[in-house]
Amino acid sequence: MLSRKTFRAHIFRKGIYNNLACFSASKPMDNGKKTFVPKLELNKELPVLFNFASKSQNGAVFKAQNTAANQRPAARLKLEAELRDKNQLLEAANHQLIENLSEAKENIGELLEKNTKLEGNSNELQKQLETCMLYLETSNIDPVSGGRILESAQQNEEQRKETMSLVQDLKNELEQFSRNAAIQRAQLQVNGHTE
Repeated sequence: MLSRKTFRAHIFRKGIYNNLACFSASKPMDNGKKTFVPKLELNKELPVLFNFASKSQNGAVFKAQNTAANQRPAARLKLEAELRDKNQLLEAANHQLIENLSEAKENIGELLEKNTKLEGNSNELQKQLETCMLYLETSNIDPVSGGRILESAQQNEEQRKETMSLVQDLKNELEQFSRNAAIQRAQLQVNGHTE
């Protein structure tokens, strides 16, 4: 039969002692000090199968109650480890994405500043171009060729007049030639009939 000490140790090892209401004050011992000795009271939830008559060292046989809840299967542990690893990878990727996002925001801010500066420069250049065009128009200068518009217009007019006078001279000469040719033809016809 089990001694009280081994029975208590066995109950502690099996985790059943938590279900027992066991501590109560007992009678004083011989030395006059009060000690607490566990008073075992069985709870109704405990398994009823005890074997006190056995001569084995365990002495008590208990029914296993929900051993699956106390022990995790190896597959579940492996799955949890994989999930932890994946979670760590996702956290690292998330951290990297946050860093990339902050860098992208900084780049966007810098680019927006540059864009506003360039727009300001573009507006200034546009105003300068308009004032230059006004100066060119008031000075009668062609903006493409850089020559004076009025001077080139006058030169074109002079060339047109020269061309027209040359055409008129050529026309007069042709008319004179055709008259002379008609006179000579008439003389030739008269001379050819008389002979």
